[in-house]
Amino acid sequence: MTDYDARRHRTTHPHRFWRGPALLSLALAAAWISACSSSTPGAATPPPSYPEVVALAQRTLADTLGRPLDAVVVRAVEPVEWPDGSLGCPQPDRMYPAVITPGFRVTLEVDGTRYTLHTDQATRVVRCDEGSTPGAATPPPSYPEVVALAQRTLADTLGRPLDAVVVRAVEPVEWPDGSLGCPQPDRMYPAVITPGFRVTLEVDGTRYTLHTDQATRVVRCDG
Repeated sequence: MTDYDARRHRTTHPHRFWRGPALLSLALAAAWISACSSSTPGAATPPPSYPEVVALAQRTLADTLGRPLDAVVVRAVEPVEWPDGSLGCPQPDRMYPAVITPGFRVTLEVDGTRYTLHTDQATRVVRCDEGSTPGAATPPPSYPEVVALAQRTLADTLGRPLDAVVVRAVEPVEWPDGSLGCPQPDRMYPAVITPGFRVTLEVDGTRYTLHTDQATRVVRCDG
């Protein structure tokens, strides 16, 4: 083919020489459209990862309100260090461990109403919002087993049922000797520091004080 014929061929059939660049442009455009479509607003994103105790708070509120679990929506989870074992919700006439207790302030919503629950980092959940249902179940404080023994001892002494004996205060004490702070005349006691508790109980409006060690000894010291 002469130079003249080659020039004539390119002029007559130009698409044969532009087909390669055109196909490359189309491929690049398709790749760009695909990349943009993968970041479309509203695309599914994984839900936030909450501690397990938050799910327990959801179940607790659902059970309290008699609503299905999927009706309880998590609105906020705030890590908190509660100043003591009350989790920021102290109840009257209850004693709580005076230790910093890490946990969470959980805001939940049901049918447009918001509720605040406080938790530790494990299994304790309490409701502290002003809209709390009166009489809603609250976990009882955790007392040493010897306090329950003091309750049974007083109930037996007074001839009253156990549920009539209410714990009003539990105070850790180091008694100066084995008398547990209630020495009896003509008795000898081991002269050793004895850790225990001063337990205040109430029955029918009357208060009683019992002293204990940390195991199985209980004595009455009230007047």
